[in-house]
Amino acid sequence: MLGVSLQNKIMSYIYRNAEDNDKDEIYELYRTVMKNYISKIWGWEEIWQKNDFSTHYNAKQITLVLNNKQLVGYCQIEEKTNHFFIRMLAIIPRHQNKGIGKHLLQSLKDKSNKYSKNLRLDVFKINTVANEFYKNHGFSVIGEKEHSYIMESNA
Repeated sequence: MLGVSLQNKIMSYIYRNAEDNDKDEIYELYRTVMKNYISKIWGWEEIWQKNDFSTHYNAKQITLVLNNKQLVGYCQIEEKTNHFFIRMLAIIPRHQNKGIGKHLLQSLKDKSNKYSKNLRLDVFKINTVANEFYKNHGFSVIGEKEHSYIMESNA
């Protein structure tokens, strides 16, 4: 688990590890956050998206963020040979800019430092908010694909 709790003046967030039975709820959050970007790039194919999500779903790699027992965000991290890969860090829009992403990212950085591995991720070029978020938290572009930047933060 990445953390225990995060509180601000209005809301309290609880962090916990995902379980296998969280999959459908996490998919709905993924859909809410990512559908607009994916639709603009490739078009949204619901069956393909569900299958791809299921292929990559691993509850052991996922930390959930809850507010009043409602899922408001999650992150998934995969351990690779030379780095940790952030498969997804997603927070529903009305809970963004409340420190959740920063808290999750700091927990991931702490883990990567512990194992002396860099953190890597892909971010859509059209997602300017996420690009700025990662740059502001020490990530830099180390490569690019057709629709995304490959970013890395050194341990």
